[in-house]
Amino acid sequence: MKPVGQDISHSEYILVVGISKPKLAALFLSVMIISLFFTFHVLYDRAVFSMQVTPTISEGSGEYSMGNRRTVLADDNSIVINHPIVVPNRVHFPKTGRRLPQALIIGAKKCGTRALLEMLNLHPEIQKANEEVHFFDRDENYVKGLEWYRKKMPHSFNGQITIEKSPSYFITPEVPERVRAMNASVKLLLIVREPVTRAISDYTQLRSHSATATLPQQQGTTSGGVAPSSQVYR
Repeated sequence: MKPVGQDISHSEYILVVGISKPKLAALFLSVMIISLFFTFHVLYDRAVFSMQVTPTISEGSGEYSMGNRRTVLADDNSIVINHPIVVPNRVHFPKTGRRLPQALIIGAKKCGTRALLEMLNLHPEIQKANEEVHFFDRDENYVKGLEWYRKKMPHSFNGQITIEKSPSYFITPEVPERVRAMNASVKLLLIVREPVTRAISDYTQLRSHSATATLPQQQGTTSGGVAPSSQVYR
């Protein structure tokens, strides 16, 4: 405070900051630290998944060509980038690669597999495939080989776990043998749900997809004057 009647220069002012409620200050500091942690996690996750590098393989060399960069094929058949890769508007982390999954969520359908995948992906040592690849249950994908499957996986660091989800793996007879051929020690995650609730949810989704798929065909038939209106809205 400035005494009345005295002329004190700015250099003589002293600012004192005190904390009257230590518990409230500690809570506020904790919230700030947690917010910074989650912000860093989101930025890190987006940066890793934004990597869109597609290397080319040199036969018999064990090395990959990527412009003027050089990469090597690691012991676990993963692509390891030795230098940072910079493309327009993106910066890629060094020493990352696409790896075959060490864990699979195999189902069951309509049992919360997406929620399970997203919650597991919150862990910093887990990277998830953004889509259901359907590699082991669809012949047209399986014949493309493991290299095609690997390219569908996210970039990850050494020590991180890559995980992929396709609920139909649980009901496809060919899946167990194909998964074992890729990696006999892969972890299989199965989540279950109350049977009646699961069946109702599955039926509702199937009906919704069926209505969406048949609607254009029914509209085309109606415009041609062949099918009566009672068949269109059945």
